[in-house]
Amino acid sequence: MPEFPRRRSPPWLTLLPGRADLPDVVQTELSYGFHRAFPRTLVVEGAPEHTSLHYVVQPLGFGFEEWDLTAKQLTGWIDVRGDIVGMIQLQEWTLHPWISRNEFLDATDSWSQGTADFGVAVASGWSIDQLAGGKPLVELSRVWMRPDHARRRLWAAVVRAVIRRRYARRFGLLLLNTWPADYKAEGIAALGWGGERVWEVRRTSLGRLAQAALGVKALPAGCVPDDRWWFWMALSDGVARPRHLR
Repeated sequence: MPEFPRRRSPPWLTLLPGRADLPDVVQTELSYGFHRAFPRTLVVEGAPEHTSLHYVVQPLGFGFEEWDLTAKQLTGWIDVRGDIVGMIQLQEWTLHPWISRNEFLDATDSWSQGTADFGVAVASGWSIDQLAGGKPLVELSRVWMRPDHARRRLWAAVVRAVIRRRYARRFGLLLLNTWPADYKAEGIAALGWGGERVWEVRRTSLGRLAQAALGVKALPAGCVPDDRWWFWMALSDGVARPRHLR
């Protein structure tokens, strides 16, 4: 059974800044037992070490069906030889054929600041009429790595394995924001004096890392206020490129 880290330590954060402790998004599930909470396992081929991902896919919140939208969340822990060294989280969005742009924005705005920003990024770069009824979308919303495994790009190998297994050719688009807005205030405060400057440097570095490790591309300038931090990838052939619609 994987050994879940029990002590708090300041991790080197990849795509999940502003948090100096373990992510709390799965603490409730973990209280029921690790394998019961994360029953699915994906062996990561091509990783530098013997690596697997223990994960679960669950509905994201409730009420999205009212807006003709289905939302799910994949949460997984990265296991290296029985030792938990990181986690990833992805949110899956299926737009029903009759959803409108305003309904999509209202639905994503109803859950969190992070999903609201995702909705704005999608609706500003693509026509919702074009996406509705097509292949689902997925956002890489969280990545956390333990410091001793953070600089090996192990997280990227895991994300690529998940894309190959679950998303390639079945989903249309992958998006990610290298510094989610709901962590910004906490992150700047933690950096102290000169935090805004350090903030910009770190965001820029994380953007370059995401491009190099995953092959994502930046959204066109002007799509959203934080377009420098939003990136996208086509998961299927024939997916339209983003363009400035605002």
